[in-house]
Amino acid sequence: MPESSGTRSGFGRVDAADRPAVLIGCLDGFAALPGVQAAKQRSFAMASKALEREPVLDVGCGTGTDLVLWGRQCGARPVGVDLSHQMLTEARARAGDCSVMQAHSHHLPFRDGVFAAVRGERLLLHDTDPSAAVAEMARVVRPGGCVVLVEPDMEEAAATCPTLYTESGSLTAWVRSSFAQPRSGSAARRLLREHGLVSVQSEVHRERCDAETADTVLQLRACALWAHESRGAPPGQLRRWLSDLHERDSGSAPFCTVPIHVASATRPTS
Repeated sequence: MPESSGTRSGFGRVDAADRPAVLIGCLDGFAALPGVQAAKQRSFAMASKALEREPVLDVGCGTGTDLVLWGRQCGARPVGVDLSHQMLTEARARAGDCSVMQAHSHHLPFRDGVFAAVRGERLLLHDTDPSAAVAEMARVVRPGGCVVLVEPDMEEAAATCPTLYTESGSLTAWVRSSFAQPRSGSAARRLLREHGLVSVQSEVHRERCDAETADTVLQLRACALWAHESRGAPPGQLRRWLSDLHERDSGSAPFCTVPIHVASATRPTS
């Protein structure tokens, strides 16, 4: 994961987390959601121009699970980079046949034009300078190669929660302070264009979440306490939030929708 200071999600500084295993569990849980799976598979398809046994790069590879999936789908040789020692340890255990190494997304240790395709998933969400990361991705992909971004829009997701949670503005404020780029999904197309990539295309996959999943993704209980302690939200609002979440926990009714943007572009050949 890229380094990201001043955010609460924890993914910007995994190695400094008290319980990195919790963050790994959150990644696995989010990755298992049907909408996320659909977006992930679509991103692999967009990068399928990579030929058999050609090198492809996953920036911010996390646990390494996607390296295995990507390699199986297109027959390429995936390489993964991540800033976190903890994530790389997990990646080596899960994707032993793939090459992984520690690197910052802003300073990729590769020559220009090395990879047939470059991919990042939920990379920009935690990056304080997403433009620098996309610039590096555009640099290391070969002419004619594809750069693919898979990014959620957490601020839009928060806006789809029930009125009880959105009316005070606390949830939006919480999301904006919890993620370095809470609207990374909506920015993906623009960032690809800004770095000289062409044939930009994108689509949106929408993951409908129940209350339990929404709490995991947006940390609703933590937000309720923060709104009370830091924003002066009245005790009654805190009680209503927590009571409502408790009542909804055992149900599967939709609570919010997370938009997941899949955007791809090509490095010009001349």
